[in-house]
Amino acid sequence: MGRQQALASAVRQATCLLRQSQSATLSEPVRIFVRPAGSQGPQQVAEYGGRVSLLTGLSRTAWQTLPRSPAMYSRLPRQAQKLITSASQPGQLQKALGLQAEAFWQAHRRKFALAACALGAYFLWKTLFGVTSIFVNLSETMAETGFLALAVALVAFLYLYLRRKWGVNADTVYRNAMYQLNTNAGVLEVMGAPLAGSDVRAYVSSGGGLRLKGLLPRFRSRRLQMIFPLRGSDRRGLVSLEAKKLHGTYRFKLLAVDVPAAAGAEQRIFLEGDQQIYARGGVMGELRDPFLRALSLKEVHEEEDEMDDAAQEAEELQAERIREAELLSRKPKSMDEDGLGPLKMIVPWEDP
Repeated sequence: MGRQQALASAVRQATCLLRQSQSATLSEPVRIFVRPAGSQGPQQVAEYGGRVSLLTGLSRTAWQTLPRSPAMYSRLPRQAQKLITSASQPGQLQKALGLQAEAFWQAHRRKFALAACALGAYFLWKTLFGVTSIFVNLSETMAETGFLALAVALVAFLYLYLRRKWGVNADTVYRNAMYQLNTNAGVLEVMGAPLAGSDVRAYVSSGGGLRLKGLLPRFRSRRLQMIFPLRGSDRRGLVSLEAKKLHGTYRFKLLAVDVPAAAGAEQRIFLEGDQQIYARGGVMGELRDPFLRALSLKEVHEEEDEMDDAAQEAEELQAERIREAELLSRKPKSMDEDGLGPLKMIVPWEDP
């Protein structure tokens, strides 16, 4: 560490001399050499050929030259080597910082949310209590309890509002898509009115989380890809959509309906987007095939449910018969049921 500090001090002194003798922009490249103890000759550690940084005294050329000096680079700590390597490659440092910030946010975002809610409720409680105490004379216990409950309720309402604003709800996207489909004249003409959807839906949610734009944190917009069957009075179809949540509102990047044609091929009607958006990433294709296979098993599942219901009813009827037989076996029997008949008493009688 002493040699590294001495080397850094020598580089800084050389930089100061360059600033005093020349302007900040050097017309010709200037190289700095160091002769380590026990070496055969000097080794180059930095080269100045552009504008010298006023903060560090090292130009960008110097940062790019430093990793090429094996003697100097090998003496640096591992973290410093990673930093120099990242700084010498454009965009790598920002990418690494963004990845670290994203990982930290994913690991601790619930803790941040709880801490923010607790601090918000506390400061709101104290503010309400302090402002109200100026104008209204209330008992301290009742005021603290009441305003604490009010502060917690307001913070919970704000949390639910922000969650609704930035989150993606699949049911809301489905209702918005059905509204657009039922108000589109082309779809109604092809499939027939009215149009009915289904509770059978497949969707993939992506996006969200924290990202860095420059050095400022930003939240990614959330997206949702969904497919569901659609039935009209004339035909059936399959709806494919991609929705984006931007500033609290839903925007459809893709809204298409696949309708079987008479020749056996499918007719795809685009309400939003185009074929390029439909085919990008292959998400819709990956969702479509297993969804159609699951949808084709709907009748099989209904028959299986009917068979299961019939078997359950038969089991319940058999159990009821067994219980009735047990009750009859436990009931005490009368003498008539034993086959003895009524008892008869014969009294001898003599005629006087």
